[in-house]
Amino acid sequence: MKLRTLFIATLVGTGLQVGLVVAGHVIRVLQDPGFAIGGMAFSALAGWLYARAAKGDWGDTAIGGAIAGGVCAAVGIAVSVSLGDACLFRVGGTKRADKTVSFRLDSGDVMLLSGVSRLAFHGVDRIYPKTSPLLKNGGRINLTMRRVGSRQLSAPRRLSSQ
Repeated sequence: MKLRTLFIATLVGTGLQVGLVVAGHVIRVLQDPGFAIGGMAFSALAGWLYARAAKGDWGDTAIGGAIAGGVCAAVGIAVSVSLGDACLFRVGGTKRADKTVSFRLDSGDVMLLSGVSRLAFHGVDRIYPKTSPLLKNGGRINLTMRRVGSRQLSAPRRLSSQ
């Protein structure tokens, strides 16, 4: 597999996906079903770009194209990267009364949420101090990247104090 070609095809497709999302916040026509149709088209384009540029055997170009397209489609999921001190993370369902599960996240852990799980109640119950040398004074940083569609751009709602 040609990694440089895969990187370029994935970068182009992902850049177009992000551009579509940003433009969709300003240009209403691009929202529903534009996000879905455009997103699929850009993922397919990334796969095609890899297959066209790689010029390898059929198996290699098919697998590389699928990877490039799949990575671009990942823009539709939430990706969370934990850095610094470890924590006890809890995730539940879409209702506060739903059952929860807790697990430890260490520095460098990556968590993916897709579909309904992106809307799940979640949070950090506890931070375990001095478990990572990453931050000089300790603590934790969480980097969360998610694609936001037009259905999620409704007017702000006041959350209950429960």
